[in-house]
Amino acid sequence: MTPSINKKILIAEKDEMIRNDLKEYLDNLQYDVTAVGSENELKEIMVQGNYSVVFLDSYLSQKDMIDVLVELKQIDSAISVILISGEPDVNMILKAFRFGADDLLIKPFVVDDINEVIAKAINQYDSKRKQRAFWQNIKKVEKLLGCHGIDAEKELYDAIV
Repeated sequence: MTPSINKKILIAEKDEMIRNDLKEYLDNLQYDVTAVGSENELKEIMVQGNYSVVFLDSYLSQKDMIDVLVELKQIDSAISVILISGEPDVNMILKAFRFGADDLLIKPFVVDDINEVIAKAINQYDSKRKQRAFWQNIKKVEKLLGCHGIDAEKELYDAIV
């Protein structure tokens, strides 16, 4: 996959060396990358930007990482979240996936790992945005036609597809 400059990536990593190395690597691939080192910075920057992917350090915050993940998904439900963890806790990881995490990078990670998860994450983001736009259009058509509910959505979907 050829990186696209319009794909904005946010790195929220507590470890400055990892944060800077990951940012430099993704910058070199022509992604539009912002890097932060705290939960407060993450919240401020998420409200300002339109990010397609967030690399989220599982130890970024003092509070539960799941709470941070849920807040990110409330800002943009389509955003792809890649967890970064040096000491993955199986229960925490499973819970994170149930709450919307899309992938996991275990430290130390290698370039091939980054390339694979970033390509997958951007594809997921694009799919989610297209799906959201599709359903928004369905709602508009329903409103115009005065029909509602599952049967109407199925009929409209079958007619469009």
